[in-house]
Amino acid sequence: ALLLAYPAVPSDLHVPGDHETIQAAINAAADGDRILVGPGTWMERLTIKKKSLELIATAGQDETIIDASGTGRQPGLTIESCPGTDLRVIGFTITGGKGRNMIPRGEVQGGGILVIDSSPTIINCTFKANHAQYGSGGGGSILGGQPTFLHCRFLDNRSDSIGGGLLVKEGTPRLIGCEFAGNTATNGAGLYLWRWTDTALLQCEFRSNAASGRGGGLYTWNARGALDHCTFDDNTAADGAAVSSLGPAPTR
Repeated sequence: ALLLAYPAVPSDLHVPGDHETIQAAINAAADGDRILVGPGTWMERLTIKKKSLELIATAGQDETIIDASGTGRQPGLTIESCPGTDLRVIGFTITGGKGRNMIPRGEVQGGGILVIDSSPTIINCTFKANHAQYGSGGGGSILGGQPTFLHCRFLDNRSDSIGGGLLVKEGTPRLIGCEFAGNTATNGAGLYLWRWTDTALLQCEFRSNAASGRGGGLYTWNARGALDHCTFDDNTAADGAAVSSLGPAPTR
């Protein structure tokens, strides 16, 4: 008899419904599946590793909150070893994350989101009131890959070191229509671009971020990149309230 192998048909996994937690649905999902998350506050710390899927908040970011607070230290969302561009996360608010120890590739990083060697697309997500305790990247940290953040907000996050809203430590991310507001750090309160990274920023807003050292809105250290139609308003720092650069600055 001739046996024909057919590709698996992608499935929709509902939370709650099919699974009681978001992480349980992620663990059960196959590549190509969609995870549809209902409204509410989900007390979880999520990890997506070596998968290609869509994680979607059906009621949007104002109604769907991932609360990563509690004992211990982890980001609200970790995306690791997902090099393809088919992984999408849409419509969540992530709060209460504290970051992960990334030695030898860095210190504690990524309070809200930690992207490690991955290229996801993050759409309409808010990273709010996360704290990189004893580390960097309060709202998030990018450590390799080519992630895209589309219409995301980094609000009221803090870092005990650099990158209050977001730290780009490795990689070539794109930030389109994103907002950085109310974040605090020593340097790069809104956004910190580490050396040898290459970041494209289009129509991003930096507002009311405060650095005790340099770069209230943006700090760059020998980083490449381009700023296109970005705005800076009411940011504060001891040096470079809007932008401060060590070495070549991104082009504008």
